[in-house]
Amino acid sequence: MVLLTLARVSVFFDYPLYMMMFLSKAHNLNHLLRETIFRWWIDFADMHHIHNIFGFVIGVETMFHSFFHLLRWSLRSGDIQFLWTTATGISGLTAMLATPLIVCPMALPSFKKRLAFEVRKGLHYLSWLWAIALVYHAPSRIYWLIGTPALIYATDWLVGMFVRINIIDTVIFERYGERGIIAHFENPKGFDSIKTSYVYIMCPWISKYQWHAFSLFPYPSEPNHSMLCSSGPHSQIAPLRQGTQSQLPLA
Repeated sequence: MVLLTLARVSVFFDYPLYMMMFLSKAHNLNHLLRETIFRWWIDFADMHHIHNIFGFVIGVETMFHSFFHLLRWSLRSGDIQFLWTTATGISGLTAMLATPLIVCPMALPSFKKRLAFEVRKGLHYLSWLWAIALVYHAPSRIYWLIGTPALIYATDWLVGMFVRINIIDTVIFERYGERGIIAHFENPKGFDSIKTSYVYIMCPWISKYQWHAFSLFPYPSEPNHSMLCSSGPHSQIAPLRQGTQSQLPLA
């Protein structure tokens, strides 16, 4: 009973965090909320910071929750078979195995140094498998607690990918110093550059599956133009997608 209590307390503590994990990445929704009075109490512009903190806490709590249940089943004769004979056990085992792959590459510096960004990003998408496992893990209430924010996130992602997106046919690249590049372009119709702080960029000649975030600035010498900068040893505009305001794949 003590181990059961510890396991349940750890997961009840995490329920609000589960919901925020998905809602914190609903960029378009967060942008809309920034236009409301709630912005005075919640910093919707810094939800990524919340995502990082809550993700790390959830990673630790998930392993604690799994440990207490495994220990409880191991101490009672015959109960360990619940791990592979029940929906709760199978879904819990799936979530437990996926958690380190989702959290560690993004949270621990040693993993960041050894793994390419594309690998870490791909592993992070195991969060969908993790969410589906949780939906089938507990009584019906978790179906709504996890399923609802996950559906909101998925809808927000689809809106960003197919509605709040612009294809820029003409982009001018200029060398800036020895290690920098400036890309500037005319704002497409309906593009609100005043309220847009950053955009996600996909360059099809580099990769059709990667999107990377860049800060956006008004181009000083031409009206209705925007610019973004890239610097590094081999400066080039990198791939990525979805922004607080608008997305614009360069094509």
